[in-house]
Amino acid sequence: MSLTRSLIRTGVRSEFPSGASFAARLLRVLDLLDISFYTSPTEIFELVTVWFLRVRCLARIPTGISRLWNLQTLICYCEFDEPPELLQLSEFRNLDGLIEIELLKDEEMNYSVREKLQRISLNLRNQEATTWDGFLKSIPNIKELSIHDGFRTTSTAIDLSHLHKLKRLRCCFIRTTSSPDVCALHKLEVLGIKFCIFKSEEKTCDDEWELADGDVFYSVWHLSLHGLSLVHWIADETNFLRLRHLYVKDI
Repeated sequence: MSLTRSLIRTGVRSEFPSGASFAARLLRVLDLLDISFYTSPTEIFELVTVWFLRVRCLARIPTGISRLWNLQTLICYCEFDEPPELLQLSEFRNLDGLIEIELLKDEEMNYSVREKLQRISLNLRNQEATTWDGFLKSIPNIKELSIHDGFRTTSTAIDLSHLHKLKRLRCCFIRTTSSPDVCALHKLEVLGIKFCIFKSEEKTCDDEWELADGDVFYSVWHLSLHGLSLVHWIADETNFLRLRHLYVKDI
C-alpha cells in the first residue's frame, strides 16, 4: 500500500477504511463510491496528498477539510459545519454534489478569488443576502455553474455578465428581481432554467419573455425550460444560432 496512488472502495460497509488509506502515503485518488458513512470520516483530513475525493456522509463534516491543500476535485453529498472553508482550498477546480454554502451579505463576507475553480454545484442557504455579486465575482473563471436556491422565499439580484468563461449554467428555484442577462455569456453552451421566478420592480411576476433582435445566444446548443411562470415566450431562429436540443415543459 505504500506506493498506492488510487483507492476505489464500493459496497455497503459504512466504516472508513483507515488502515489501508493511512498506509498509502502517496494516495492521490480516494473514491468511496456507494458508501454512506453514519459518522464523519475525519480520518480523511490526514490524507493531504489526495487531489480527488468522492464521499457520502449522513453526519455533518466538522472543520478541517482545509488541511487537504492538494484537493482539486470534491464530489461530496454531505453537510459541513463550516461550508465557506471549502473555498479556502487554493487548488480547487471542481466542486460537485450540491454543497450547501451560506450566501452572506456582501459586507459580511470576505470573498477570496478562486481563479482555478472551474465547476461548482451549490445548494444555497441564508435568507438575508439580497445579491450574489460578491460570491460570483470570486469565481471569475468558472465554466460550469449549477445553483439550487429552493430555501429562499425572497427575491435576490443576480448578475452573471462578468462570468465570461461560463459554458454550462443550470438554475433551480431561483427567485430574482429580473431574468439573468444570459445573452451576454457568449461562450454559454448549455442553459437550464427550472422552477425559477422572475419578478419585476413592481413585485409582480413577469409572464412574458420576449427576445429582442439583439438578444442572441451565440453558442447555446442545449436549452431546457421547465416549470417557469411564463405565459408567452417569443423567440425565433435568429435568437439561437446553434440550438440543436430544446426541452420545454410546464411553462
